[in-house]
Amino acid sequence: MMSVGKQATDIKKIIVLSEKMLSQARKEDWENVTKIESQRRELIAAFFSQPVHERNGQLADVIRQILDKDREIIKLGAGRREKLRSALRKINRGKIAVESYKVAV
Repeated sequence: MMSVGKQATDIKKIIVLSEKMLSQARKEDWENVTKIESQRRELIAAFFSQPVHERNGQLADVIRQILDKDREIIKLGAGRREKLRSALRKINRGKIAVESYKVAV
């Protein structure tokens, strides 16, 4: 079983990584978001692979904080995805216009 101190340190690392992910998402640096998320995922898996000490009573609040950050990241990602879809639609319309021009000429 992991010590209370080690669990507290690990949960702080998870929070810091979550905050970094959110910061990078706000900057639309999605490559770094995915890199940080990979690190965080490993740390979360290791954290929950062992029993959590009952004395670590703030864990539920911490999990809520992490989930709140994740929801905001997801919202930012959805906005970015929509921007990309719009850009792709414009590109496709341009391709269609070029092809129509080629046929007409």
